[in-house]
This record gives sequence, C-alpha cells and structure tokens, in this order.
Amino acid sequence: MVAAVLFDIDGTLIDSRDSLMATYSHICSVAGIEADESGFARLLGKTLVEIFAKLHPEFDETYLASMFASHSQVEEAKLKPYEGAISLVSYAAKNADFCGYLTSKDESRALRALEFLGFPRLAIFSPSSGLRPKPAPDLFNKAREESSLERGLYLGDTSDDRKAAEEASFDFIFADWGYGELASNDLVARRASSPIQCLKVIGDWLS
Repeated sequence: MVAAVLFDIDGTLIDSRDSLMATYSHICSVAGIEADESGFARLLGKTLVEIFAKLHPEFDETYLASMFASHSQVEEAKLKPYEGAISLVSYAAKNADFCGYLTSKDESRALRALEFLGFPRLAIFSPSSGLRPKPAPDLFNKAREESSLERGLYLGDTSDDRKAAEEASFDFIFADWGYGELASNDLVARRASSPIQCLKVIGDWLS
C-alpha cells in the first residue's frame, strides 16, 4: 500500500511565532491599525486573509495579507526549526512512499522558510484559487491525487488540521509542542510530545 506522510509547517516544524508577531506589529503600525496581538496569536494556523478578515474587517484583508507577505522576509531571521524537526522530515522522506508539506501558508512563503532553515525540498500543498484552506479537505485530496496514496498520515497542531485530515480519511498526529491547540472536546488517537518522539510514532505507523 502506498503510504504518504504530510506535515504542517508553522507550530509543528518551524517555530515562527516571533517572526509572525513581529511582522504583524509592523504592518499594523504602517497601516495605522490598532494591533490585536492576542487575537492574532489565537488565529495562527489560518490563512492571512482569514486572520485579517476576522481581526480587522474594516480594512481590505487581501491588501493587509499582501503587506504581511512582503515584510515577512525581513523577519526571517527570527524563524527557527523545532529541535529534531529536520531529522523527523528527513526520516519520513526516506521511509514513506510519498512525503510533503501541507500548509495554510502561501507556497512561496512556505518554500522560502523551509529552504532558509534547511528542510528537505518536498512537494508543498497550499491554498490557491481552486483549493480551499483547512478545515476543508481540498489540500489533502490534492495530495491524494498526486501521490496515489492508499494510506495517509498528517502531523498538525490545530483542530482545523485534525478536522481536514479526518474528512479526507488521513490519520492524524497532534503536535503537543507547537503553539496550536485542540478544542476541549477534540479526541485524538495519536499525540506526540516532541519531534523526536513523533519520529517513533511515524515509524510505528509506517511499519
């Protein structure tokens, strides 16, 4: 059976909180917007357009998202991989039939961040005009088409991640180390406390 392993990026592989918060504060200052840092942190994991539409509905969310994407390069020095995350992805890439990244980040930002930190270059599945972001299952279904997988596993850190994976019939691992969180009534079959422990979980799943 073709087994595929997919990874979320922010909060699972990359600790991008400082970079994201610094970028958000900057564009709010430039645009003359009162920043809602706690609200922004709570919505991490959603697309930039969704975040700005919720936090600042009086402004053009597409314009703010474009400003954010442009300035994010300035704050890339604040990005850092979680300990063991690069080894985790490298292991999955070597041992799974198919391996890739599935994220709400736009593809260019995701690719730049992953390459900047030295992660393996793999397929990236991200929202586009024809592919809705999580919690819709669109990205998972696209990965299924491209890999011809029969078994799929996804590592993520939010309820949206779990919901989308479940709807697409992917198994799911919740990353306890990230900054995401699950809803209080969310039951998860698999959890991992660190990327190092997650490597064993993925190894068990593949075997």
